[in-house]
Amino acid sequence: MRQTVIVLSAAILLAAVAGCGIFRTTTHYPKQYFCPVTGNPSGAEFSTAHEGRTIYFADAQCAEIFQQAPEKYVRVLDLIAEGANQRCPVSDGGIDPDVFCEYRGRTVYFAGEEQRREFKRGFEKFTPRLQALDAERGKVEGWAD
Repeated sequence: MRQTVIVLSAAILLAAVAGCGIFRTTTHYPKQYFCPVTGNPSGAEFSTAHEGRTIYFADAQCAEIFQQAPEKYVRVLDLIAEGANQRCPVSDGGIDPDVFCEYRGRTVYFAGEEQRREFKRGFEKFTPRLQALDAERGKVEGWAD
């Protein structure tokens, strides 16, 4: 009987604490400026909800593409928020979070394997493009260092 009272008391206490929000966690997502599919600027007119997060896109087609592989594009958003290049420096398209290389102390992401190989064959010709992507990022409110 005493064990039942202790277990019941603990359950009530735990329920009360959980109801107060002590065990609830919230995830903060930074403001999203770039479309996860294309890397182009995103707008409020094209969006979808995904796991409690609103994802913004450059256009309606990007929203449809997102629905085919949302986990991939959420990873892209997280990488961009951490400072990754928002578009491929070779193709100027969206990036694949699994295709990258290290270059001058940073991780550079690409649209695919072909673009990564081309970058490695002549990375110096793509340096200005990386600099332009960084400059574009700095012009968007909130991204400037």
